[in-house]
Amino acid sequence: MAGPQYQTPPQAPPVFTATPDWILAETKKLNETTKGVYDKVVAEVQPSNATFANVMEPILLDDNKAAAP
Repeated sequence: MAGPQYQTPPQAPPVFTATPDWILAETKKLNETTKGVYDKVVAEVQPSNATFANVMEPILLDDNKAAAP
């Protein structure tokens, strides 16, 4: 058993309030946004003019935005 100093946690546990419907809606929204970014890159960038800035940067910015709380 934990010692007396560890009987009470230092912070309250996280509260999970998301519903299944909310999770599904958020997932669909994120998937649509990400698909739009990929579609735009594929439509606008040719292999001959592909750079980090016009291929990877939009994808990475979208990924960061999706991961942010």
